[in-house]
Amino acid sequence: MGLLAEEDIGRWLAVLHEEFCRVYWEIVQRAPSPPDFASEVRQCVLDLVGWIPRHTVAARAQQLREKADFAMGLLANNGDTEGEAGLQLFELARQAADDAAQAELHYQRLKREVIDRALADRAHIGRTEQRSSEEPSAKSKPQ
Repeated sequence: MGLLAEEDIGRWLAVLHEEFCRVYWEIVQRAPSPPDFASEVRQCVLDLVGWIPRHTVAARAQQLREKADFAMGLLANNGDTEGEAGLQLFELARQAADDAAQAELHYQRLKREVIDRALADRAHIGRTEQRSSEEPSAKSKPQ
């Protein structure tokens, strides 16, 4: 059956793992705390749990956006925004931010596809079970 088919189980497990890590990462990342207290919160979580996921699509996209923002800020404040090197760096930073957004969109599409497939399989299984329960059993047929 679809969700449990050999070719689909890997995708399902990958999405499930990614979602677990994403939610855990977001809880730590967005913990309400003063900015100077955020590093202490992260360290407490590391001490308690032992790890914080850093390789999720959301975490990597945020890291890429932060690096792009940093590069653009450096250029705007200190760099040569008119020269060829400055323009190339600006273009690379803009492209990095775009790539981060595309990666997140691609993951969202994959997640939606896997969930839709699981829901379709669940509905199919439900219809099959309903039909089999409505069929008269061999014992109840008159002979």
